[in-house]
Amino acid sequence: RGLVATTSDVGGRGAAPSPPELLDWLAVRVTESGWKVKDLHRLIMRSHTYRQSAEGDPAAVAVDPDNRWLARWPRRALDAETLRDTILATSGLLDRSSPPPHPFPAVDTWAFTIHQPFHGPHDHYDSDRRSVYLMVQRNRRHPFLALFDAADPNQSVAVRDATITPTQSLFLMNSPLVHRTGTAFAERILATASDRAARLRLATELAWGREPEADELAGMEAFLDQVRAHSPGAPERESWGALARVLLTGNPALFVD
Repeated sequence: RGLVATTSDVGGRGAAPSPPELLDWLAVRVTESGWKVKDLHRLIMRSHTYRQSAEGDPAAVAVDPDNRWLARWPRRALDAETLRDTILATSGLLDRSSPPPHPFPAVDTWAFTIHQPFHGPHDHYDSDRRSVYLMVQRNRRHPFLALFDAADPNQSVAVRDATITPTQSLFLMNSPLVHRTGTAFAERILATASDRAARLRLATELAWGREPEADELAGMEAFLDQVRAHSPGAPERESWGALARVLLTGNPALFVD
């Protein structure tokens, strides 16, 4: 959330900045630095306010329950593009190269009108490259991006909606993308570390950006044992693939806090 709540109207008719003194101070700091935006980013990201936990100090939260004055970190879910890129990157499947042009139909075959617009199959244009390279059709939203609240390309969207729905959870449980990346993540872990404890620590660090806590580690150990007991003849990759899907789609991976 920006300093001004009305993102599409920062003028006189919009909401007042919160807090205005901070906005003035930052503006002066930018001009005095010679308009160096990276210096501004560095200043903000090194600040105590930016590095707060989403839990916050109870006394400060009581004074600022809506977090208007940034008493704590504003916990938020990853947006659609970041979520997809994170899953691919953690699994090791993310293709960081620049793609060729989308394979649109030949120009001499175009006969599109307002009543017969272009419709391309999304799976034909998908790849393991970053989501910024996915084709966006104004009249046919990408199923993954739409499910996770990406902006409607038919409208001017100042702030995206942030929803938590059962269909999102069902997608993360059953999607071919998650199963494919979970298998790749499991293979990455098995090939990198030798013993179970080291693998669990590495997997948690890659997926959640931190080491597992004691109760989390015990829960993952029990999960692996349960999966192996249910399918005793299955290869080790399957049990680790199941755990990988849990790590890739758990709250610590889906939320920034």
